[in-house]
Amino acid sequence: MLSIFVLFQNIRKLLLIAFLTALISSIIVLFVINPRYESSAKILSSSNTQQTSSGLAGIAAGFGISLPVDGGQSIFSSELFSSIILSNQFLEKILNYSFVDYRDNSKKLLKDIIVKNPDKLSDFEKTKLGIESLQKNIIKVIKDPKTGIVNIIVTTEDRYFSQEVCTSVVSELNQFQQDFNIERAKKKKLFIEQRIADVEKDLSNVENELNVFYQSNIDYLSSPNLVIELNRIKTRYDVSKGVFITLNQEYETAKIEEVKESNFLKIIDKPSLALKKSYPKRKQFVLYWTILSIIFSSIFFVLKQYKDLIK
Repeated sequence: MLSIFVLFQNIRKLLLIAFLTALISSIIVLFVINPRYESSAKILSSSNTQQTSSGLAGIAAGFGISLPVDGGQSIFSSELFSSIILSNQFLEKILNYSFVDYRDNSKKLLKDIIVKNPDKLSDFEKTKLGIESLQKNIIKVIKDPKTGIVNIIVTTEDRYFSQEVCTSVVSELNQFQQDFNIERAKKKKLFIEQRIADVEKDLSNVENELNVFYQSNIDYLSSPNLVIELNRIKTRYDVSKGVFITLNQEYETAKIEEVKESNFLKIIDKPSLALKKSYPKRKQFVLYWTILSIIFSSIFFVLKQYKDLIK
């Protein structure tokens, strides 16, 4: 009878502990832990991962000309999005964007919002701490290996702030790729300009050689050796002319690429506005600590009762 009474007392204590744990954990979730909200955007590169110059690359390669054309994995590949977004150079640009501080509704630089006590730090320190905060706590990049779709997730303590930062990341990524494409087009244009000058000079020399041949060998058809020599000169002329025409076509294309503006990202889902907080998850948090307290309390009461029985 006594053991039943002791068991009943222990169960009451256990239920009381469980109730207090649930209450305390609820208070912690509601008033102590700052809520966090996620904004996510799904994107895909709108460019091919391999880009080659049609026509020019094949002809130029045949004559030992190496064009500055990217092979293998392009800068526009989804594989590189994570490395680009989380790079120090990219995040430093994001830190210098202006946002409305959700705490006092004033407009500030991002690094002055996410870094604690920014007034006591130098600009270098704020930038360094801001980059670390973005990399570790705020920005996450996940790529689907099957589809190549990249999910950019931004987590902060305000839902609207998360959406604004996520929008800025997507915008800056598109601008980054556009700037890269323009720079590449400029280098390509410069290279082709140099090649056009060289090929035009070679073409002029072959034309002069062909003119001299016709003037010096009026009756060349009667000589097989002269016919062979003429065919060789004509072949060189045709090849030089073909390369010259192709170079001019590619030069016009490079000029267009240098000035055009386009979106290099295909935005599948725009940065979302969180409807509810992503952390902490109240039900899971309370349930986890309640179960944990019941388990440890049960172990404690069992050990205590066992100790009393031994005595």
